[in-house]
Amino acid sequence: RNGKPRSSVRGETAKVLRALAARHNPERGWVFMLEAPMDLGGFDGLHAVDAWAINTFASRGHKRVGYEVKVSRGDWLKELAHPEKAGYGAWFCDEFYFACPAGMIQPAEVPEPYGLVWVSGEGRARMKKRSRLPSHEPTWGAVGRLLRRAVQE
Repeated sequence: RNGKPRSSVRGETAKVLRALAARHNPERGWVFMLEAPMDLGGFDGLHAVDAWAINTFASRGHKRVGYEVKVSRGDWLKELAHPEKAGYGAWFCDEFYFACPAGMIQPAEVPEPYGLVWVSGEGRARMKKRSRLPSHEPTWGAVGRLLRRAVQE
């Protein structure tokens, strides 16, 4: 099921997740995972991002990209009220994006250092704002949880 939405994920959320998965082609070294656990250890425990991708090629720097999917304006406004949630998910990413149906969130609304991806009605993902995260190294706890999730998939 590598990167395919579960049957319980429907509608706009599934469309956004499919578009994100298509951005991370396994033939180009990407592993794409849904509901990826991000283990912050002693900070604040376990959090998950809606989707996470890592490039397995050293020549591409093992780039790590996280996504938080928003499909309603109300959900986006809740996210803005609790910015620490995105920070937990972004901690072990080189880039972190909010992903939404095209036009629902405007680039100027997305706080730094996060980015924005719009998904068109045809299901194509397009970056609207680039993420500019400082890099953090994952803990062994995070690596273990991600590997367990990969095996479950």
